[in-house]
Amino acid sequence: SAFNSFLEQTGIPMLAISLNCEDGNNTVSLSQTRYLPAGSEGERDRTWEVPVCFNYSIKGQAHRHCQLLSEAEETVQLPGSACAAYVMPNAEGNGYYRFNVKNGWKVFYDNSDDFTAKELMSINDSFFAALDADQVNLIDFFAVAPQLTSSDDKNVIEAPMSVMQYLDNRITNDTDKSLLQKAAKELFAGALEKILSKAELSKPEVELKRNLISFMAKTAGDETWQNKLINMAKSYTGFGGTGSINDEGIDANLIGTAMSVAGEQLGQAFHDHAKNLLLRTTDGTVRGRLLSAIAATKDTELLASLRDWSMTDEVRLNEMFNVLGPQISNPAVQDDLWQWTQHNIDAIKNRFPTWAQGRLPAVGSGFCSADKRDELKAFFEPIVESLSGGPRYLAQTIESIDQCIAKKERMSTQWHAWKGTLAYQ
Repeated sequence: SAFNSFLEQTGIPMLAISLNCEDGNNTVSLSQTRYLPAGSEGERDRTWEVPVCFNYSIKGQAHRHCQLLSEAEETVQLPGSACAAYVMPNAEGNGYYRFNVKNGWKVFYDNSDDFTAKELMSINDSFFAALDADQVNLIDFFAVAPQLTSSDDKNVIEAPMSVMQYLDNRITNDTDKSLLQKAAKELFAGALEKILSKAELSKPEVELKRNLISFMAKTAGDETWQNKLINMAKSYTGFGGTGSINDEGIDANLIGTAMSVAGEQLGQAFHDHAKNLLLRTTDGTVRGRLLSAIAATKDTELLASLRDWSMTDEVRLNEMFNVLGPQISNPAVQDDLWQWTQHNIDAIKNRFPTWAQGRLPAVGSGFCSADKRDELKAFFEPIVESLSGGPRYLAQTIESIDQCIAKKERMSTQWHAWKGTLAYQ
């Protein structure tokens, strides 16, 4: 019957867990609902029969206790005669559920050596799910983030990046940008220094190195790394030199990031140079790198010209998203892209094969306001049935906008609350 409770309904359980210890007796209070991000309109009031296993430590000794949770709210008495140092509610990471520990998360990361890799993955997944569900906040996040970035596990180290990038793109204004960049550098500098000190890197470590450098250059605004990447892009493209592609000595794992940073900062001369090189090559890898630079420009006039250019034969069909994708999430031009899409919808549909036309509503996936959500619905609803898979993509896009609206509102409030805790600003 426990298995059937997962087969017969959609979703995943979210367990709210509270630990209490009196006179050496450890009591865990649990309640379950359906996990949904804040802003989602899905039904939360659901229950499952959930096998729950606890991994806990008493006086340095590991203990384990399992129990079937079948009610919306239950209380579990853990065996043992002293207060537990921690109670990890997904032993071995095998449970199909997420959890939120109301008594705090920091204790897990303080005792991370006691947990397996799967348990740490479960802890991380649940923490960031709780953040998306508005069950923990940015103060909680900044309290545990330094422990995450000091880990030896790639996924654990990288976990805070998406939150910092969201704050950078959606929440902070020009005044706050330097504060965010300072926090980002402090958070990840140690992890980058550690990975750079290694003589040999595994494949996950190579990916980690690339992601850390990209984060430091783009989100943390580290000028040293920006300049290194710009010089790499200049060398690769022969900008100011031979004028030709030269991949000798180029780090293939970083060149994509380097081209994007150079495209943002080097202006129209580099932009035009990259476009000229694109027209001279048929190599898909080289073209992808060049398009990263071309689409990264901050010049709104150049971005406008790219919209029309994407409809020409100079851009392959599978390259259109490389050209237009960055504009979807760019507040400076996303509305211009939306207006252009509406004016050119028939030509755009003709450019796409039938099976791909349903994805067109994703042009609004970067919106984060009710007005733009309603505009998107009003435009696509009359035509969405004619687009293969269109109703599903439109519904997904509308839901993502609703979630963004809710997330932006609460994250803005939490950002200001976190700032109030700082000794420096």
